[in-house]
Amino acid sequence: MRKILIMVSLLALMAMPLFSSSFDAAFSIGQANYKWWPDGISFSYGISLGLTDRFEADVWGISYLTPEPFEHNMIGAEIDYALLGKRSTGSEVSGSGINTLIGLGAFYTFDDKGCGPFISITPVTIGSPVTSRREKLFKTMIGYDIPNKRMMVAFSLLDLDFYVKGTYRDYPY
Repeated sequence: MRKILIMVSLLALMAMPLFSSSFDAAFSIGQANYKWWPDGISFSYGISLGLTDRFEADVWGISYLTPEPFEHNMIGAEIDYALLGKRSTGSEVSGSGINTLIGLGAFYTFDDKGCGPFISITPVTIGSPVTSRREKLFKTMIGYDIPNKRMMVAFSLLDLDFYVKGTYRDYPY
């Protein structure tokens, strides 16, 4: 219960930039799995918040839909850094349209009470907050599950970010 309370508190803190004019925010949806060989179909969902022109914070979840809906769930939070250029300029000028993200974060799995740190790499992102949409391809996370003493590998083929703040619609012409 304490871990859930910590995650909810973290989500509330990260939602504060939604009310600031200098940040961007997006909702994400895509495909992901964290069980190696997945025994069903799963999806990922989350919130992405731009902290600076190169840093962003993500809070996300991965849930399995089959064979039993939401039987296996994982949540996480991470900070990503854009390697190939500014992800956003904070103005109507778009940031780098193609980028690579590298991140550091923590995860928690509900089915076996696993948790621990991870590193992530998203080798290809296409789009930017100003264009109001971004595709993230081949995101891979590798971490260590401390209570269960094992490695964690999660993979997402495609995630779509739909920006609701910080897009071209927010800047006057």
